[in-house]
Amino acid sequence: MSKLLKPKGKSKTCTLSFRVPAALADQLADLSARADQHGLALDTCEAVLEALNRYAAAVEKELAGMAPQA
Repeated sequence: MSKLLKPKGKSKTCTLSFRVPAALADQLADLSARADQHGLALDTCEAVLEALNRYAAAVEKELAGMAPQA
């Protein structure tokens, strides 16, 4: 089974609100509709969580290498 597409009703839910470019929102809406035609749900929550975890780890690593400011 795909990691990006999940059977409907099997995806975990979450609430996160942020702005994205209109073109990206349109693309995701189209992908979601196409996945729906196959009985699948686009799991954007999982994708965003993975990206945010990578970002947080990179920031943590960068901050760990900095000397404290006085």
